Amino acid sequence: MQVKRNGSLYPTITLDCLICSAPAAVLAGYIILAGLIALNVQSPLRVGLAVILAVFGSGSSTVAALFPRPGSLDFVERTALSACLSLAIGGILGFALARSLWGLRLQPLLIATGIYNLICWGITWLRRRRLSREERIILLHTSKLFPPRTPGAANHIITVVLVVCLAAGIWVFARSLNQPALDTPMTEFYLLGPGGQTADYPQTGRPGETLAVTCGIANRENQAAAYQIRAFIEGEEIGSSQMMNLASAETLTNPLTLRIPAAASGKTRVEFVLYLNGDPYRYCHLWLDISS
Repeated sequence: MQVKRNGSLYPTITLDCLICSAPAAVLAGYIILAGLIALNVQSPLRVGLAVILAVFGSGSSTVAALFPRPGSLDFVERTALSACLSLAIGGILGFALARSLWGLRLQPLLIATGIYNLICWGITWLRRRRLSREERIILLHTSKLFPPRTPGAANHIITVVLVVCLAAGIWVFARSLNQPALDTPMTEFYLLGPGGQTADYPQTGRPGETLAVTCGIANRENQAAAYQIRAFIEGEEIGSSQMMNLASAETLTNPLTLRIPAAASGKTRVEFVLYLNGDPYRYCHLWLDISS
């Protein structure tokens, strides 16, 4: 297509921004990248696509959601803003995942980034539906692709946004370096025999007899927690411990006294329940051969 201006013909590019949406293209890129990773394809295409999405992916989707009208920003402004926002958003998502239950791994990062871009695509689609047909179509004169522009209020706002995004990205990166990543919260719960090993447990007993079992607890919840151990036979409580407060990374072994019910007989399952802050959390069990 050519447009005549001042007696000269200038080649132009017609772009319907409702169809050629940046968030849709980014989503398609992430789907292709996920497929390449799932198939374990090692190729320059995978590396190049990953670099492009990391530098421009989430940022271009965000820019499209913030500025849905094609003429609101020129090519240079959109490219620069997309790069800065992508780095900032990627850093924030990585920082959040590193402190979450899923951890900073490839699959959670792809899922989180895909969900973010899907949300941006939905916002962009809704906002562009309100635009007229003429507003969705932009004619880019190739001779004016990088037109000189005088500084204005929009330029100052964009500059401030870029500086804030860069500062946020640097701050998140510095925080992630200074603070070690937290492990997945969990608690170790185990039983010990008379020799302090996970062996030689009691195997037999008699009704009304008292047995002693040592229970071990290791707090890996990344915070202080309160624990209690209770033992049951067919729903009847046969022993319990006091409430124990453990700091993060603290380990405790606690002897537990069990009294076998008078009605118990035969092959009997003894269930040990560890309560965390009042709620059942971990389970262990022993089998006793109870005879009179």
